[in-house]
Amino acid sequence: MPKIQAVLFDFMGTCLDWHATIVDAMPQSIPHETRSQLAPDWRHTYFKYNEERREKGLPPEDIDTSHRNTLPLAINNGNFDAIQLNEALTPSAIDRLIQAWHEQKAWPDTKPAIEALKQKGYEVFVHANGTTHLCRSSNLQFHNLFSSQLLGYIKPDPKNYYRLLQLLKLEPEECVGCCAWI
Repeated sequence: MPKIQAVLFDFMGTCLDWHATIVDAMPQSIPHETRSQLAPDWRHTYFKYNEERREKGLPPEDIDTSHRNTLPLAINNGNFDAIQLNEALTPSAIDRLIQAWHEQKAWPDTKPAIEALKQKGYEVFVHANGTTHLCRSSNLQFHNLFSSQLLGYIKPDPKNYYRLLQLLKLEPEECVGCCAWI
């Protein structure tokens, strides 16, 4: 059995508290319960939207464009007061929300865990649909970040994983993935 060489971390949810970041970035005039439900609905809509694009053979679009396109879909498809949300989500509030996807804080135990893996000799990478901005804002030190933006395919497209392995020059059995989708 080959030895594990690399640990591949999903980023949002696994290493970063995306939910609290997005909820906090929404206008405070929106009730907390609504913000707390809209955040995962928006994230789910984002993934569904990109999966539909992939199934149609469309190229990945910029993550900010996808987030901007999916926010109204999440609002309209959810059990929300769309009038209240549309009043609160002004163009500048939406801009701040889009930016918040790039400025997320790490879970408290993430940095020590990554450092411990590196000290044991593992190469530690981010493998995510996010952008390089997330590594800077999270203050986490990985060997490298492989984003869907860089790889040219959005997870869970198998081409994304094949391209990553090709760049790492590793076999699947030499890697372990770490993900917690919350």
